[in-house]
Amino acid sequence: MYSTDTASDRIVRADLDGTNYEDLICNSGCTNNDSSITFPRGIALERANGHMYWTEVLNDRIVRANLDGTVHQDIICQAGCSNINVSVDGPSGIALDLANGHMYWTNHSSQRISRANLDGTGYQDIICKSGCANNNSNLNNLLGIALDLDNGHIYFTDEFGDRIVRVNLDGTGHV
Repeated sequence: MYSTDTASDRIVRADLDGTNYEDLICNSGCTNNDSSITFPRGIALERANGHMYWTEVLNDRIVRANLDGTVHQDIICQAGCSNINVSVDGPSGIALDLANGHMYWTNHSSQRISRANLDGTGYQDIICKSGCANNNSNLNNLLGIALDLDNGHIYFTDEFGDRIVRVNLDGTGHV
């Protein structure tokens, strides 16, 4: 299993029983030091191609690396990477639609769910509090996200609304 540790700014992995715990990416003191990693929160795996993706709330970016923690690449960010000028603002949860080559994530600061191709291109907002095609003024502090691809739904947590919300993959059909 892979996990983010926001308190110590690291990505870790271990066997399901907790053995073979390993720091994969951290600020210092591990094999794959990355001094820029700050408050990693969501993580998703693309095992077929050997990648993991994670969100960094405070750096406003989504990063991809190999499953062993090597070869970090900013995929989505506010500035300083090839896919700039996107509305990534406090990315938190992340989920992958591998069949269609998409990643979905929550932006808790700007109250929106966004989607892009796995390489960061094709960015679009799916649902947001204001300013996009599928507005919902009741969104507050979006954190976790999960996809139900068989039924075409996105589920996400709305922390301050104390609820789990379901929408269609295109942002319509808010329930």
